[in-house]
Amino acid sequence: LSYTTLFAPLAADNVEEARAQLEEARKGWTSQGYYVQTHAIHVGQILVDFYLDRPQAVWDLLNEQRWHYRWAALMHIQIIRTFLLHARGSAALALAARTASPASWLRSAAKDAARLEREGTAWASTLGRLLLAGVTLRQGKIETGVGALTKAIEQFDTLGTQLYAAAARRRLGDIVGGDRGRKLQQQSNQCIAAQQVRDPERLTGMLMPGFSQPTVLP
Repeated sequence: LSYTTLFAPLAADNVEEARAQLEEARKGWTSQGYYVQTHAIHVGQILVDFYLDRPQAVWDLLNEQRWHYRWAALMHIQIIRTFLLHARGSAALALAARTASPASWLRSAAKDAARLEREGTAWASTLGRLLLAGVTLRQGKIETGVGALTKAIEQFDTLGTQLYAAAARRRLGDIVGGDRGRKLQQQSNQCIAAQQVRDPERLTGMLMPGFSQPTVLP
């Protein structure tokens, strides 16, 4: 099981196939011990939960497994640490959008954004900037959030992560509106169509949890 193999059925909006692959992976791997393969199964579950707009499930899974990751020393592997920080921050950001008192969730997301920035890699830094954009937008700092999201798009383009860039353009287009917004939406739709994504909105929600109810510029 890998990120890319599970991504394919979700891009096709085939959640049942994604779940079947997850179940097959669970059956084929030991429940004894904690390994990189165990993490891969958790990654799959997190992707499915974000795709289904279930950030609380992601938050609960990460909290339940936190000490297992530390005990198994998997947090020493940077790519794993980066994924987990982004997943936890994204879950917090999405949960902030569902409560009348979002401050604690936004603080949690901001802390993970800062941790990602400190990782020292372009990928982690870009994910951190994306999280920070979401936090500032939720705080009502629209111009700052738009600037951070615009910079994240530039970084995604540089890294060649086309679907993340397309998802970010989609959300930025929602926020800025007008001619610029329509152009961003068009660019996003062209990229997503080329990747044969069946439900662009759900896939965007998976890649950018917490941006599903954007604040629109006046």
